[in-house]
Amino acid sequence: MLSHLLTKPTNQAQREGAASTSESTSASPATAPASSAVAPVSRCPFARIVALVTTSSLAARLKESTTDLHHTAEHHPFQQTIVRGTISRGEYAEFARAMRCVHEVMERELETLALSDVRVRPIFLPRHRRLDMFDRDIALLAHDPIGHTRCVTASPIDWLGGNTRNNPLAWLGVLYVVEGSSNGGQVIARVLRKAWSLNDDTLKSLDPHDKCTREYWGEFRTTLDAQRFSATEQDAIVSGAAATFRGITELMDSLVATNTARA
Repeated sequence: MLSHLLTKPTNQAQREGAASTSESTSASPATAPASSAVAPVSRCPFARIVALVTTSSLAARLKESTTDLHHTAEHHPFQQTIVRGTISRGEYAEFARAMRCVHEVMERELETLALSDVRVRPIFLPRHRRLDMFDRDIALLAHDPIGHTRCVTASPIDWLGGNTRNNPLAWLGVLYVVEGSSNGGQVIARVLRKAWSLNDDTLKSLDPHDKCTREYWGEFRTTLDAQRFSATEQDAIVSGAAATFRGITELMDSLVATNTARA
């Protein structure tokens, strides 16, 4: 759905890998991974292959629990204009502005959470930051690019309600949705580049990982499953993902209403 610079490996890659292996957590107890195996070396920058077999998969639960909400968002009339390449540049820029706001809040909250919860650090990585990508895309497409920081929708905090106050790990559910969107985003970026005669290095907020999209998504899911989250914490993460799908659907409703009123 929703369809969402790679550089040479540096010491940052080593720090990312170290964060997932050298630190322990004092979080609520849960069942540890049952076994592990050696995985092939990645060809993608900053990739960390974690081949773990777990007794239960949070990633699978997230997918199953949000299937209907995902379907609703993916088949929304506004989303279909994006998928078909019939949306105007200005209309898409408004949507990108709203998604930038989602990322801005999410990235800030997860960065703060990672300071106190070591389980978040191997999940939320530098490659998940997309604000610069959104800024470049909005500057390219919008009628008033300098207004890119103006949010056109309710804050993600409003979407999540009390979830983040009760358990800030709900922000990982938001990350699950927006990072998962890079799978379909890669295809949509190709459609829109063709429709708008853009170069391949544009619309990176849709296609941030390029050829590494599938590998990075698999790594994200595996790393998420490798952490020890209690049942209550898993519930919060799933609720965060569900609230994000609902919020994006409501966003598209509002954009359709606005565009209709302008017509």
